[in-house]
This record gives sequence, C-alpha cells and structure tokens, in this order.
Amino acid sequence: TMQVPGEAAVVAAAADEGSQQPAAQTGKASLPIVGESRCYACEGLAPADYRRYYHTPPGSQAGPPRIVIDNGSGQCRAGWSIDALPRMVFRPVTDGVSVLREWEREGGVAQSPFANNVVVDARAQEIIFDHVFTSLGLDTSTVEHPVVVTEPPCNPASCRAVISELLFELYGVRNICYGVDALFSLHFNNLNSPNTLVISSGFKTTHTIPVVAGKWQPSACKRLSVGGDHGTRLMRDFLRLKYPAVAAIVTYSRAQFIKEQFTYVAAAEYADELLSFLDPDVALSKSTVLQLPESQRFREEARRRREKEEKQQRTFEAAQKKLAEREDQLQRLRLVQNLKSKNFAEYEHQLAALDMTEEALKKAIHNIGSSLSRSRRNIRNCAPDEIKRKAHEHGDPDVSGADNCQLDNEEFPSLHIAIESIRIPELVFQPGIIGVNQMGLAELMDFSLKHAPASREKVFITGGNTVFPYFRERVLHELTKISPQGAKLDVVMAKDPVMDAFHGACQFANSPEFAAAVLTYDKYEELGPYYVTEHHLGNSPSS
Repeated sequence: TMQVPGEAAVVAAAADEGSQQPAAQTGKASLPIVGESRCYACEGLAPADYRRYYHTPPGSQAGPPRIVIDNGSGQCRAGWSIDALPRMVFRPVTDGVSVLREWEREGGVAQSPFANNVVVDARAQEIIFDHVFTSLGLDTSTVEHPVVVTEPPCNPASCRAVISELLFELYGVRNICYGVDALFSLHFNNLNSPNTLVISSGFKTTHTIPVVAGKWQPSACKRLSVGGDHGTRLMRDFLRLKYPAVAAIVTYSRAQFIKEQFTYVAAAEYADELLSFLDPDVALSKSTVLQLPESQRFREEARRRREKEEKQQRTFEAAQKKLAEREDQLQRLRLVQNLKSKNFAEYEHQLAALDMTEEALKKAIHNIGSSLSRSRRNIRNCAPDEIKRKAHEHGDPDVSGADNCQLDNEEFPSLHIAIESIRIPELVFQPGIIGVNQMGLAELMDFSLKHAPASREKVFITGGNTVFPYFRERVLHELTKISPQGAKLDVVMAKDPVMDAFHGACQFANSPEFAAAVLTYDKYEELGPYYVTEHHLGNSPSS
C-alpha cells in the first residue's frame, strides 16, 4: 500500500523530481486529502537580498541577471536565470486580488489569464507578475532586470502585446525576450541535430513544430486543442459517474493525482490494449485500488447504509415468515377439501371444526391462493439482492454507489482504476473520445512531416502531458506507420519534459545570443506593441 500523506507533499515531490515518469501501478494507494494550488517554493528574498545577484554569469553579457518566467497555463515557473531550479512553481489562477494557494476551494471565483494557452486577461496576468516580482524580493519602483517570457508557438500578436504593455508600461522593464517554450526545451537538450520534429503537449494544447536547418517552420506547425487539463477533467467525470456515492470527494486535484500516477499510454494499438482487459487476470494485474481518505461523512453514510440494510433484511424475513404461515394454512384447507371424496364423515367433521360451509371453504382456498401469488412477487422484489440490482439500474447513490465503491470496510471506500488508466492518455491520439473534431497526434505529425520532410531526421518530445509511461514508444509506433519502409527513426524524450523549457530559457538568457534577441523599451515605443525581435527560438524566426 502506497501512502500519500497529503496533496502538498505530493506536489512538492512532483516539483522536485519533475523528470521522473509516473508508472502504472497495481496495489493500493491513498488519495491526497486537500486540493491546493501547485506552489512548492514561493520563498521570497528579503528586500535587499536580491542585489547579491548583480554579477555577470559565466559566458553571459555584463549586467544584472535575467528574470525567467515560464508563463504556462497549467503552471507558472519563475526564477533567476542563474538558479538551478525555479524560485516558484504555482498554478496561475487568481481571485482578482492575489494568487490563490487553494484555488479549488474557492469555487467559481478562480480566474486565469489564459484562454486555452494564450493570455487574454491583462488584470489576471498583472496579478501573476505581481506575485512573481514580489516573491523574488524586488522592492524597487521599477524592475531593473531583463525579463525572459515563454509563449506558445504562433502566439497571436495581440496576446503578446498584453504582456509587453504590462512589463514596459507598468513595471518599467527595459528589455524583454520572448521565446517558444518547446524550442527552449529543445535548446536545453542540445540534440546536435539541425532538423528536428518537436512534439510538445502541455496543459491545454498539443503542437508539432518542425525545425529545419536550425529554424522552426511556422507554416508547417500544427496545433491540437487537447492537453493535460482535458485528461484530468475526463478522469474526474469517469470516476464521478462510476462512483456517484463519493462524487464530491473526487475533486479536480485528486483526479490529476490519479492521472499522473496511475495511467499509461498503449504502447502499440489502443484497441488491442482495450481487448486485453477482457482477460480477468490481465485486468487485475493492470488495475489499481485507491483508498479514499477518512471522513466523518463516510462514517455517517456507512451507519445509514447499515440501518437501511438491516431494515430491509427484517422486512424480508417478516414477509417470508408470513408467507410460510399462509402457505401452511392453504395446505391444511386443501387437505380438508380432499377428504370429501375419501371420507365424507370426516370431511363434515373438519368443516364443523373450522366453522365453515363448503362454499366458504372453496372461497377461502381461492383467496389465499391469489394472495400467495402476490406475496411471492412482493418478496422477490424486496429481497436484498433484487434491491441492489434495481439500485444499480436506477443509479441510487445510497445503494449502487456504495456497492460500486468496493468497500474494504464500511467507513473507507476504495476506487478501482482499471480501463481508465489507458483511456485518459489516449486523448492526444484520439481526441474524438471527448468529442473534439480535430486531428490526433499521428495526423499532426503526418501534416508537419509532409510540409517539412527534412525534420524527420529526429523527433523530440517535451511537455508535461508527455510524461506518461510508453508515450515515446507510442509515438515511435505511430511514426513508423506514416514513414517510408526502412526509414531510420530516432525519437528522443526531453531530459525533464516539465522543467526543460525553464532550464532552456535560463540557458539562453545567460548566452551571448541573448542581447540580440531582446525587445527594448525604445523599440517598443518606436515600433509599437506588435513588433517582435527575431531570433531562432522566438515566434518570428530569423531568416
């Protein structure tokens, strides 16, 4: 049994060991207890401490260190370019005033600056920047450090203008560098291949980005509007439908924990993997049992359920006893009726003993027989097994949901994760599962390779939604089907699909190339908010 003390600890471990891939597990695990925002190291510096970073990092241009903000829609990572790890990792949701630490508990007040994976809400983005700069210990009226901000491929100019206006006009930043998160990750992994097809799957979207001769090709780039958030929501909906009695306990954060820890990608054909679950032994070996946390509500439900079952059992036993008495009475009356042809004197004697006439005897036998037929039907309907069967059909949460939960004991129900473990990661390959009428990842790769054939030389996988076990093997399998026979295929996973975009941005910020890639305030004033400085990792690649 794997013990998980709480979601905060789970998040901390995930943040510190981001490169470790989750694996499908069997056995029993405990679910996290609370749903908190993903913020594991929001440790701000004292107001004067940040000045100790004013030195020249090795191999970089002179000047203050750069601030790197990996501005993702699922997680925001921020820190100094000379740090080995980001200073903070948190979920970019706000309440309109500050960043929410326990965003899930706030209900409908949570606001995100993103629509899909692009920034559209300037006010929410301002709160995110406030949180970042404050946590880094900046107590000056303006931000004197150059800022590196990641963005998605083909980011609309209007969305970039929102960030430029905030940083230049509000915070007084003098230099900004924009770069594509997936290309920063590719830059950090240093594959030594000028031709690469980059597959990036994140919180809201999945992209294929061909890189030819060291420059990415926007015309051959393709996007799928499915990411990790869709998988988490599907897992939550699956479990709530499967276990209606505990639907309130299956929160978004717990569904995300289950998705990250106990799911895997079908390494070859999805249909074949589905069919393997028809074998009970195989299904058992691929299943996981999750223990729900202790709760007073479960104790109350268990007590109410026991009382209901005891009452049903008493009713059933009383009905059976009454039926037996009526059947015995009917049997005695029929014996008296049979005496008429065998021993008429005894027949008359029994009638007198019963104080009944012959017509009254016939009527009593008919009435009791009809009553017994109705009683037998009623008893079948109130049998405990029949009650459970009907509850399953009608979705009664007091009975069917409790029975579905596979109670190890009456107070702590468990969830069984079986076929859901392969359905969730399959979304990027078959988005039609959730009704998204778009191409899957295999078709995206085919489109990009047809428009940029040279990028077939190497395939690079990055992004938080690619850390499922066997994701690389599945990509290789799909790539083999759309490649010429005998083609040499090289599929490489990022060192850390989650953190490499931040690391790559830091590496680029410390390199001599950085000075030529920044957008200065003077250029912003002269050319307007839609101007983009061209460089090979940005959204306007230099020619």
